[in-house]
Amino acid sequence: MFCPTRILVPVDFTDSAMPAVVCAHDIARAFGSRVHLLHVTARPTLRGSAPMLPATDLDDGADEWRQDALDQLALLSLDWSRSDGLHGRQRTTLAVRSAADPVAAILAYAHEEGCDLIVMGTHLGPTASGVLHKSTAERVRRHATCPVVLVPPAAAQLRPAWMSDAEASLCGAAS
Repeated sequence: MFCPTRILVPVDFTDSAMPAVVCAHDIARAFGSRVHLLHVTARPTLRGSAPMLPATDLDDGADEWRQDALDQLALLSLDWSRSDGLHGRQRTTLAVRSAADPVAAILAYAHEEGCDLIVMGTHLGPTASGVLHKSTAERVRRHATCPVVLVPPAAAQLRPAWMSDAEASLCGAAS
């Protein structure tokens, strides 16, 4: 039986990511897995007046952005610890990366950290197969060396029997 020990959850802070976060949490709780919440954003480009800014101002802005993203990931981790006791927070790693290619950054992080499962949300439903083929989630699925679970946005509409009240409120599932 497949028992994941390290689950990677790329989080873009959109509504489509929340069902994947809940799904990964449930898998982690069942197997005692460690969860890695990862936020990847494109590297900021120098446009307009940005080239005139001192490099320290650009670095300060990047540090501020990185800390904001870590704070948002920590809130997700805190929600897990509330629903799963303190063990949820102890089994969570938070990471923020900036990269020109988010897919490459997600795959590199999975490899570096030895993740054996990737759980991620999709922005599109199952009927948009042509567009899904070009999505970040689909590109990760095609190139990953470990299993990938794609959680559709419709998953947030349903509340399975195993989902706690805390998890339902986290993903906005109906009661």
